[in-house]
Amino acid sequence: MQAIFRKAAGHLWRLAAIPRAFYHDDSMDCYFNPPAKFPTRRREAGKVIVSSINPAAVGPCIKRCQEVKQCRPTDRAMDSTDCDEEAECESTDCPEPRRIKVTLCGCNGRVGRYVALLLKQSRHISQLRLHDVTPVPTYLSDLSLIDTACEVLVFAGRHQLKESLSDADIVVMTAGLSRNLGLSKTDLFMKNAKIVAAIAEASSKMCPRALFVVVTNPINSLVPVVSEVLHHHHSYDANRVFGLAHTHVVRASTLAARAKQLDPQKLIVPVIGGNDPPTVIPVFTQAKPCCFDKNDQASVINLSHDVKKAGMDVVRAKNYRGSSNLCTAYATAMFVISLAKGLLGHDSVTEYAYVRSHAIHGCKYLVTPVELGEYGIKCNYGIPKLSDYEKEQLKESIWRLKIDIALGESFFKNEYLCHT
Repeated sequence: MQAIFRKAAGHLWRLAAIPRAFYHDDSMDCYFNPPAKFPTRRREAGKVIVSSINPAAVGPCIKRCQEVKQCRPTDRAMDSTDCDEEAECESTDCPEPRRIKVTLCGCNGRVGRYVALLLKQSRHISQLRLHDVTPVPTYLSDLSLIDTACEVLVFAGRHQLKESLSDADIVVMTAGLSRNLGLSKTDLFMKNAKIVAAIAEASSKMCPRALFVVVTNPINSLVPVVSEVLHHHHSYDANRVFGLAHTHVVRASTLAARAKQLDPQKLIVPVIGGNDPPTVIPVFTQAKPCCFDKNDQASVINLSHDVKKAGMDVVRAKNYRGSSNLCTAYATAMFVISLAKGLLGHDSVTEYAYVRSHAIHGCKYLVTPVELGEYGIKCNYGIPKLSDYEKEQLKESIWRLKIDIALGESFFKNEYLCHT
């Protein structure tokens, strides 16, 4: 009877334990292991003793956190995961999880304002810093009134750029001009290259170990600019610089699901190549689940053309006064959340991004599937298996990519270095 009473008392003590204090139950011969900085409670000769630091890991504690969970619908919609990945532990014994600080440069733009709204809803992000060189409108400050745990800080002007970047974990670049009527690709690049170069230079001093996401167009040329600037300031890591490609994945998956009458959230179509329409290669033959075969070649060709022209169709519909803002913002938020999950140690976080690659000789950057981890890219899976039509598309896009990459590198050598 005494043994039963001691066992029950031990469990009751655990349930009522003061946060950050842990009890050693001699009858159960086990610890609830705290992290190294927390003290440990144990019982000796009828006394409760606060012992020295227990260096044991938090395995049992984390396991219990994963068992007691709840999920809110907003998190399901934003993070696209099951409840067991999004829930918050109800136990008071567990250490608080690491939270991510994200800096959004260009929050006042057509894409940036929507990205800010979407990221505010993610429970993986603890602090969202909004920066723009122009005065930030009051509606962005209203984000702080949304009932999520993410803190919103607003910065305006070039003089506050470094402050907004201080110790950031993820830097998202949406600043710059969008495609407009009468603005050539070269003109667009020259204007936006100076903007992203300034952000990269400031980041190299304030947050050199951050993950960098380039959303500003043309991405094919601006990612090399960011990489070269970071390398010049001795803070470059190829595993930490990304160009957004998730927009094309979203479009390809949606169009394929529409053609096959499937749920687009349950279908994923890989995309490789680059980001500009002529270099985008949706790999419909490797869609998961598989829904295209050799008999669907005509459908694959038509869908590939639809994916490439989807962005320009929106631009034309807006009379060249805007671009595909909503889809781009949604894809950006999804990709940034995936980066945050990787930093937090989630397993099997795979995305498609325009990154430094050795998959094709002579082409330094390429959109490929990558697995994300605590230090950026954990694994680059390279080019998936392609059909004959997709191989031809890849060959055609490579020479375009090389020209775009050379444009970015020439800007760094001829413009950036001459003015620094």
